[in-house]
Amino acid sequence: TIKLTFAGDLFPGNIIESVGIGIGSQFAKHNGKPWKSQLKEHFSKSDFGFVNLESPLLNDRRKSQNSMFAGSIDFAEFMRDIGITAVSVANNHILEHDVEGFQSTIKSLEKHSILPIGIYKDQKSDIQRITLKGIKLGIVGFNNIHDIKNNSQYANYSRKSVFKAIDIMNYQKFDYKIISIHWGDEYVNIPSSKQIDDARAFIDKGANIVIGHHPHTIQPFEEYNGGLIFYSLGNFMSDMIWSKNVRMGGVANIYLNKEKIVKSNLSSVYIQDNYIPKHVNDNNFNDFLKKNENILNNFTHENKSLYNKDYNKLKKNKHLLNRIWMKKILLKNWFKLPENHRATILKNILSRFKI
Repeated sequence: TIKLTFAGDLFPGNIIESVGIGIGSQFAKHNGKPWKSQLKEHFSKSDFGFVNLESPLLNDRRKSQNSMFAGSIDFAEFMRDIGITAVSVANNHILEHDVEGFQSTIKSLEKHSILPIGIYKDQKSDIQRITLKGIKLGIVGFNNIHDIKNNSQYANYSRKSVFKAIDIMNYQKFDYKIISIHWGDEYVNIPSSKQIDDARAFIDKGANIVIGHHPHTIQPFEEYNGGLIFYSLGNFMSDMIWSKNVRMGGVANIYLNKEKIVKSNLSSVYIQDNYIPKHVNDNNFNDFLKKNENILNNFTHENKSLYNKDYNKLKKNKHLLNRIWMKKILLKNWFKLPENHRATILKNILSRFKI
């Protein structure tokens, strides 16, 4: 039996509200030494550790310390040391520093024997092949959030492209086929009806595990037709700490042998003020999961229009609420931010109002 561990979004840089004090800035000072032992706990007993890498890794250490959405190439070694063996690079922030930043990310990951998942190669998502104790795993990744134009660096998401990847993996006779997808709407605690339809279709097609990320909040998971679907694992390591919703994430542990998935569980983590996730036994987490699992279990094609109506209302409310919380934490951190960064923010605000 082998153990696979999947966590959500890992952000090695700084968001706009934390330049100078966020993860990228802190890492530049101590190379992650104070964080290592606590993060290692999540992956130490696993044969395979996976996260979604939410920003590029750059050669320029000053950029990673003083810019937004920029991690250091040294972060790859840190991830390897805490037990991460594969990361998704198919997401909406990986091209924040253009193709050069993407290529430096891939180079640093490969240097430290971390598999980049979701590279676009030969007109498809490159299939990464992993053999653990004689068990053959195939894993592919896709991005469906298009904030930045993708010039064929990572695989874009479509139902057809995922079907194509599953067909190839079926033909190549992998024991397990894993699909990683960056999708969904930010801050919403349930998947859209299209995500439900697509994820279940991928399992029906032959995939065994579907791992979702991007919403920055935990969503329900389900066992379906012999497979596992985790619609979103939320944040794992992040400086998005303005609410309980974005601080709470999930870590999925899956145990399998050559013949079958033996068992799986989803444990809760909570991001502390130092941006590090800590395992918690939280009744609120369990209640939260149960509530949203009930919503998912009650989804049918007959009630899809009602589900969509409720979903769109929830999406609108969550987006507005989180925009307010983001502004609050920006004000809270204002005098901790570098002076030049504060000037840039003010300039952007004034330009919006044409002042």
